[in-house]
Amino acid sequence: EEFAQLRHDLPQVKISSATSDFITASYGRTEFTTIKLTLTFPDGYPTSSHPLIVAVQASDAVPPGLKKKLEKDLGNVAAETKRGESQVCAAFASLKHFIDTNRFVPCWKELKQCADLVSKSEGGKLVMNETTG
Repeated sequence: EEFAQLRHDLPQVKISSATSDFITASYGRTEFTTIKLTLTFPDGYPTSSHPLIVAVQASDAVPPGLKKKLEKDLGNVAAETKRGESQVCAAFASLKHFIDTNRFVPCWKELKQCADLVSKSEGGKLVMNETTG
């Protein structure tokens, strides 16, 4: 039922595989912003109180820092989804919003390196706006 809802609500999400235990799918604006997720269903899902387990596949577009951030953020989205609502759709909607509104996804690693370099030089601070670039 959730897979059908995901296909209906977010047709841009490409489902690679789906079973009763997990779903693997990806979304991206371009090949450089495509992020692949695996959502694993805990025992008793969706009636259990345990949220989905989110795993982001590492790739050129997803350095370790972004992987960790997305797993945490999307895990929180799943955990905060009201009982009876689709955690799958909520997680992928949040991923879609992140990719669509964050112009820094393709250069996340390099941007982090620049920010670290600026902050180490005489207490500098680099401020960026993710939505406007």
